[in-house]
Amino acid sequence: MDCLTGDIILYAATPTSPFYRRLVGSSSLMFKWGTGKIQYGHVAIAVGPQTMVQAVWPRVQKVAIDWTDPGIEIWRISDATPAQRHAAAVAATTHIGDRYDIGDMMFGLFPSRHAEICSVLVEVSWNGSFVLAPNPADNIVSPDALVAGGIITKVYG
Repeated sequence: MDCLTGDIILYAATPTSPFYRRLVGSSSLMFKWGTGKIQYGHVAIAVGPQTMVQAVWPRVQKVAIDWTDPGIEIWRISDATPAQRHAAAVAATTHIGDRYDIGDMMFGLFPSRHAEICSVLVEVSWNGSFVLAPNPADNIVSPDALVAGGIITKVYG
């Protein structure tokens, strides 16, 4: 797989997915945060061909991409330049060590400073160079909402 820096790594929520992924996917369907076709339960940003930055409990971390995960999909912003891709990856790495924002995960009721959830981490990382939501009023509150924005295209999975 040719994963580029800045690619968006989405994980489909399937019956065999970890519980948190099924919970996020179900919430996206229930609250109509996405397209409704596939529910995604997690998202991360590639910072190299084999590494990604993700917001998971308890902190944002840089890890190897697990290509054996059956739910993995790679999405790309086709109009992004190499400089924009690099800037998004660098922005993501500045969040390594930030706490996972469990309050924001609970429907945005208790957001915290210096804390992230997976979809917001990806959105914030890209916002310096490319806007993922065509309408600035749209909140990226779930991995499904990234797909529904229509800015990214699936290239793998």
